[in-house]
Amino acid sequence: MLPINHINRAGWRPREWALAVGLGRPMVFKLISDGKIESVKFGPKVRIITTPPETFLASLKDEAA
Repeated sequence: MLPINHINRAGWRPREWALAVGLGRPMVFKLISDGKIESVKFGPKVRIITTPPETFLASLKDEAA
């Protein structure tokens, strides 16, 4: 299992981010394509998500208000 401790991290692999938020990888890629979370891509296979999980979850709370 991947470590979920993400304090002071600048980026997460999609699987790590998905585990931290409680979503599946397909939903993570949908959130990226919808512009809900930000990421950078290195080469053809490496993607790093730069939106912290807690920032994304807080945005859901803001949208619901």
